[in-house]
Amino acid sequence: MVSTNLKLWGISLVSIISFTSCAFSTGHVSLSYVADPTKKSPLFTIKPITIVLVVDDQRPAIATDRVGEKITGFGTVGAKVIANTDVSLSLYTALKSEFENNGHRVLQIQDDRSEIVIDVHLKKFWSESKSRNTYIEMTGFLNVDIAIANPRTFGMRYSKAINTTFQERTHESSTDRNYESVLNGVLTEFIRVFARDQMILEALRRARQEKETR
Repeated sequence: MVSTNLKLWGISLVSIISFTSCAFSTGHVSLSYVADPTKKSPLFTIKPITIVLVVDDQRPAIATDRVGEKITGFGTVGAKVIANTDVSLSLYTALKSEFENNGHRVLQIQDDRSEIVIDVHLKKFWSESKSRNTYIEMTGFLNVDIAIANPRTFGMRYSKAINTTFQERTHESSTDRNYESVLNGVLTEFIRVFARDQMILEALRRARQEKETR
């Protein structure tokens, strides 16, 4: 009995040491979403439209240099998890990919071709890990405020907050790969939610109809 308890204690100690040693090395993740050209979202139901897309980073200053923090086996903060690419640019590229995959044109700067302006204010892009009894729970968070406006009158068409989460389980220590997977998972989930929001679709549809009547 004593021998068995010592073995279990030893296994637990090794697990904690392994988990903790990983937690003190800075994590590096690559953020990426590329729309599948064989799959269309509800955005495809809208006739082609030219969109000015603006993404600005409004995350708290303390969180702008990281997209997560590794937690040691003792529950304390270890090292940062850092994105290899600019976070707001990654979000812009993801939205641009989804729009273009569904037949729309995306501009960074407003000009005479603009039919609608979409401002995306990034509030949170974060990952975290929590140790459960038999697994580690990884969670990704992506929160934004969306504002859609007429580029000529600057009249607001629609605005809302979109808060998305994505979870995965792993039975290994929280590696960079785990953080990258859950962050790209929540990015994909955000695109899915955005492209299916009925009020966003209606704002785009009305902008297209106004173009046809001008």
